[in-house]
Amino acid sequence: MNFAKKWVTLPLALSFLIVAVTGIILEFAFKSHELIAIHVWIGFVMVALSLCHLLKNQSSFYTYLKDRKITFGFLLIFSFILMAFYYPSQNSEQKVRISPKAMTRVLTNAKIETLTSMVDSSSEEMISRLQSKGLSVHSKDETVKEIAFNNKVEAEVVLGYLLVTKK
Repeated sequence: MNFAKKWVTLPLALSFLIVAVTGIILEFAFKSHELIAIHVWIGFVMVALSLCHLLKNQSSFYTYLKDRKITFGFLLIFSFILMAFYYPSQNSEQKVRISPKAMTRVLTNAKIETLTSMVDSSSEEMISRLQSKGLSVHSKDETVKEIAFNNKVEAEVVLGYLLVTKK
């Protein structure tokens, strides 16, 4: 087994497998700081190994690019994939839906003061609620994401504590 296969190709395949599995888990199962860190850092390793792999196999890569049929085929397939993901629906009667992920992202970037009108609570009441759950809050100008980061919990957990309505 030569150097490139041993130190580039095999680790590249392994890093791809790890990034694929952690990506699926993050999307469909659960999220944790540790899993996100693994996914991101192994992703960086995969990018570096991919560049090494391309450098090692650049003559083959250039040969593929010289064949216009192969190059055109890849560009065509890549274009269709991009259009499938980014081309808006043509159905004009389709109702606009707000993605739950987008809504969560917006709310986790909001300051406590901003969220007060949503639940009819004062910022002091919201801070008190978070502190009663054992979370440290420094001011009403902190965002949900900052509070979560400082307390090593998921932002969605903090958001859940804040959006509980009074009975």
